[in-house]
Amino acid sequence: MNAEKRSAERRRHALHAECRNLSKKQPFIEIFLLLLCACLVYYSYTKNDTLDNVIVKKSHTTQNSFGIVLVTESISIENKNPYPIKDITLKCTLSSASGTIISSNQETLFKTIPGQTTVTLDNVKASLNSKESESVNCLLVDVKRAL
Repeated sequence: MNAEKRSAERRRHALHAECRNLSKKQPFIEIFLLLLCACLVYYSYTKNDTLDNVIVKKSHTTQNSFGIVLVTESISIENKNPYPIKDITLKCTLSSASGTIISSNQETLFKTIPGQTTVTLDNVKASLNSKESESVNCLLVDVKRAL
């Protein structure tokens, strides 16, 4: 087990111990505290730490031949995790000059990116285009750990 996993496990054990101590001091709210602690422990196990180590570095956009769909010519994704990732979900938002959101689109890229690498993906559909569009911003929404 690496140091990061050991540290997370120690935090979980400390959280369990703190919850037990609180319930002993305040028995009339024991059920509430136990439920709250269970939720916190569940969250600590399900938190997607993989997502924290993936960065969308840059993207270049262009319109398709009909001018309707905005397509990213290329988008660079850096995987800082020591393991590969897959099923990268991006949310691209098209904004006007005033900052008003015109449209947004969520797209899942069924690609695998090896650990500790940066990959450039081409022709990703960003959003529906508009005459008033000024900028497009693509954010990472979710990734899965590849086996």
